[in-house]
Amino acid sequence: MNPDFDLWRSADLARWFLFAVGDELPIGDLAITAFDGRTACVDARWASLHEVGEGEGREWAREALGEALATVRARVEHRIAVVRAETMAARAAPLTPETEITAEAVPALFWLLKSLPGVLRDGLSGDPRRVGDAEARLGEIQTRLNRSGIAVGNRLAGFAERLDGLRSEVGRQRPDRP
Repeated sequence: MNPDFDLWRSADLARWFLFAVGDELPIGDLAITAFDGRTACVDARWASLHEVGEGEGREWAREALGEALATVRARVEHRIAVVRAETMAARAAPLTPETEITAEAVPALFWLLKSLPGVLRDGLSGDPRRVGDAEARLGEIQTRLNRSGIAVGNRLAGFAERLDGLRSEVGRQRPDRP
């Protein structure tokens, strides 16, 4: 698409015209409508000097629409990025000046509560892979809690392994049952 031209069509949609942007349109009896919705009545002989085929007109319109959509998309993507950054900043900011607790604290605590039964089950499973998975989940939870202002430090590290050790110890102390 050449941005130096505007696409126009006759009122009956049978004829297509490309006029240079900024050209003064000589007044006449031919009713035309621009691609952007403007209307005019121009001299038919003058307009015929700028007439293009339907294929060329449609190609110009297709390119113009593609460029417009690309512009809209870029603006939407930019706005989404700005909103995402603002949201992340708001989630990471302390709720009040007197605390380090952020808005992310409640979701982090819910994640801990939701994950705890699985961590306990996997930590007590006796399967080294499941114990390791539980440790990894606890590490992620610990990081998220610390970032949200809930200072757990490194207290969750090794919890699943301690559960596994507790299971082993109880198993050794239990008398065999017939």
